[in-house]
Amino acid sequence: MRDKGVDFHLMIGGEGTEKADLEKLISKNELEEKVTLTGFVDDAKSFLMAVDVFALSSHWEGFGYVLAEAMACSKPVVAFDVSSNPELVSDGETGFLIPYGDVSAFADKLTELAQNPQLAKEMGAKGREKVERQFRLEHTLQEVVALLK
Repeated sequence: MRDKGVDFHLMIGGEGTEKADLEKLISKNELEEKVTLTGFVDDAKSFLMAVDVFALSSHWEGFGYVLAEAMACSKPVVAFDVSSNPELVSDGETGFLIPYGDVSAFADKLTELAQNPQLAKEMGAKGREKVERQFRLEHTLQEVVALLK
C-alpha cells in the first residue's frame, strides 16, 4: 500500500509469539510511523470503532467471532477465504474474501477500500445488517429448536 502511495495506518491488536518478528519487520521496512502494535485489546469495541476497515490475515478461524464483532461495528472486512470466514463475510457485499496466501490481492482490496470510503461505508452497513439478521436471538433459538427436533 505504501508503494502505491496509499495513506494508511495499520493497528495490529493482540499478543503472541510473533510480536518480536513483527517488530523486526516493521523496523526493517521503516514502517514505525505506519504500524502500531497495540498489544492485548481488552476493549474490542473501542479498538474496532477506531479503524476504518477490519483486516483478518489468519489462516484459520474456528468461528470468526472477531469478524462478527467488526461487522457489528459497521466495518467492512478483508479476510482470507478460509475455514469459517465465508459463513460471515459475503464477498463483494460485506467485505472481501481473498484466496489464502495472496498477499498482493489482500493489499489491493485494502487499497480499494481506503480509496473508496463510500464503498467501505456501504459494505460496513451491509455487514452490520447481516450480523443483526443472522445472530438475532429469535433466529438462533429457532435454529436450535430445529436442530433438536
